[in-house]
Amino acid sequence: MIEQMDVEKYMEKDEYRKQIDELEIRIGTLQRELKELNIPVMIVFEGVDASGKGTMINRMISSMDPRGFQVFTLNDHNEEEQMRPYFWRFMTKTPERGRIHIYDQSWYQGVFHKEINVEDANHFEGMLSKDGYLIVKFFLIISKEEQKRRLKKLEKKKETRWRVTKKDKKHHKEFKSRLKKYDEILIHSDTDYAPWTVVESTDKRYATCKILFTLLERMERAVRENKEKEPVKEKEAVKEKNTGFSSGVLNRVDLSLELSREEYEAQKKEYQKRLYRLQSQMYRERVPVVLAFEGWDAGGKGGAIKRLTQAMDPRVKQ
Repeated sequence: MIEQMDVEKYMEKDEYRKQIDELEIRIGTLQRELKELNIPVMIVFEGVDASGKGTMINRMISSMDPRGFQVFTLNDHNEEEQMRPYFWRFMTKTPERGRIHIYDQSWYQGVFHKEINVEDANHFEGMLSKDGYLIVKFFLIISKEEQKRRLKKLEKKKETRWRVTKKDKKHHKEFKSRLKKYDEILIHSDTDYAPWTVVESTDKRYATCKILFTLLERMERAVRENKEKEPVKEKEAVKEKNTGFSSGVLNRVDLSLELSREEYEAQKKEYQKRLYRLQSQMYRERVPVVLAFEGWDAGGKGGAIKRLTQAMDPRVKQ
C-alpha cells in the first residue's frame, strides 16, 4: 500500500498560500461547532522517523483555539503505566466531550512492537467511535533517501544534533523492513470508523494542506451526521407473553435455592480462605482483576461485596 506511493508530491508556494488561509479559517470554525455539539476528537500522528510529525502537528494547531486542544507525546511507558493494562495510559488521555486531543505516536507503537495485536487497536477505536468519538489517523511517509538527508541535516547543527540517536540510525538501516511492517498494520487497521490517511511528507506545504483538508473533511462529516441524528425515542417495554417457554437467562434463575445457616458458614469460611490465597497469587503475578456487580435493588449486592472484601488484604485491593 505505502511502498507504491509517490512520496515526492510537491505544491507550489502560490498554490499553498491560496489554499492555506481558507483551510485554517474553516478548521477554526469547525472546532467551535464540534465543541457546541460535544463531539470529542482524537487525532493520531504516526510515521517513519524524521517524517516531520512535530512540524505537521505545529502547523495544524496554528489554526485552532489553544484552549480547546491538548498535544501528547507518547514514548516509552513509565513505571506506573507498566503496572497497568496496556490501554490505560491512552484511556486516561482521551478528551472530554467537545475537546481535541492530538497524539504524537499512539497505541500503534504497541502493535508495531507486538505488545498488542491490531485487533486490540481496532476494538479500542471501535469502542470510542460508538461512544461518539471522532478518530482521525495520519501516517507520514518519506523515502529512505529523504530520511537520510534530514538526519544528516539535524546532525550538522549543534542545537539539533542530540535529536539523532543510535536508534534513529538503526531504524534508517532497517527502513525497508520497518516500512513493510507498518504497511501491514495500516492495511488491517484501516476501518470505516477510523480510516488511515497516508501523507506524502517530502514537501511540507503539500503535507500541511493534505492534513488540514482531510481533517476538515472528517470534521464536517462528524458535524453533519450529528445534526442529522433523530432524537432517540425511549423504547416501550414489551411484556413477554405467557407461552409456557422462558426466554433469557434471568427467567431460568431458581430464586428458591437456599443454604442452612451451618452450611453457609462452613462454605463461606472455606471460600474466603481460598480467595485470600488467590488474591496474594494474583498480586505477585501482577494480574489485574475487575469484579462487576449488577442486580435488582435490594438484591444483596452490598452484602455480597462486604463478605467478599472481608477475605482480602485491604492493602492490595486498589
